[in-house]
Amino acid sequence: MPEPGHSGPGRHPGPGNHPDGTQLSALADALDGALRSLGDGPVDTSSLVSGAQTRARRIRTRRLSAAALAVAVVAGIPLGYELLRPEATYSPPSAVLVSPGARHIPDSVDLHPADITGATLVQDTGQTVHVGPLPGATCARPDAGRAWTWRQASGAEIRLVVTVWQSRATTLFDAVTGGTGACHWADQPRPVSTAGWAAGDQRWLATSPGTSLGLVRVGDVLVGVQIKDGAATSPPTAVVAETRRLAQIVAQRVRAAHLT
Repeated sequence: MPEPGHSGPGRHPGPGNHPDGTQLSALADALDGALRSLGDGPVDTSSLVSGAQTRARRIRTRRLSAAALAVAVVAGIPLGYELLRPEATYSPPSAVLVSPGARHIPDSVDLHPADITGATLVQDTGQTVHVGPLPGATCARPDAGRAWTWRQASGAEIRLVVTVWQSRATTLFDAVTGGTGACHWADQPRPVSTAGWAAGDQRWLATSPGTSLGLVRVGDVLVGVQIKDGAATSPPTAVVAETRRLAQIVAQRVRAAHLT
């Protein structure tokens, strides 16, 4: 026969099996009787039951908090990211999504505020393969990638993309600049001269209405820069020159970081 207060072998309280007030009262009486038999005098069983319930609630709360933290970590939520870059008022980076063994793209290759006066960093994607070598070009996924967006007071937007293509960078560079093979453009930009530009191993400049584009290959890495000034016509020469300058700065940092 089950002991008083025991629900029987193999049974545990669950939905529909939670003890009601009568059962709790009976349990308290049984506990009181058992404790009295020890010869220690009357025992406040109500306080014991209340204390046990309070402790149980605390345990459940701690377990729920631990479970919530575990879900956040598995989901890749960047907890405390703002503490790493206190100036950040931009979108936090996404979950880390890169190919196994792929190279990590460090913060050091990004543009700096001193590189683009009056610009504010508004987005950093973090390590990801969900990015193309240049905005507007649809390509295969890189082995690793990272993109940053800067916005100037004038409203112009600068998009920097660094992607790693292990043993595929030359093929991808040709595909992007030619709009063939592994890449295609919804609106093919018009190439412009790169005369006198010696950045990286290969380089390319192009424009489309309101947009200037630059692409530099440094070993297995492609550095892409897009400047959108919002104009309906082709960007002025000064915007193209700025695209070229920024792409060269980042290409030099990629090489200095030994990312190639």
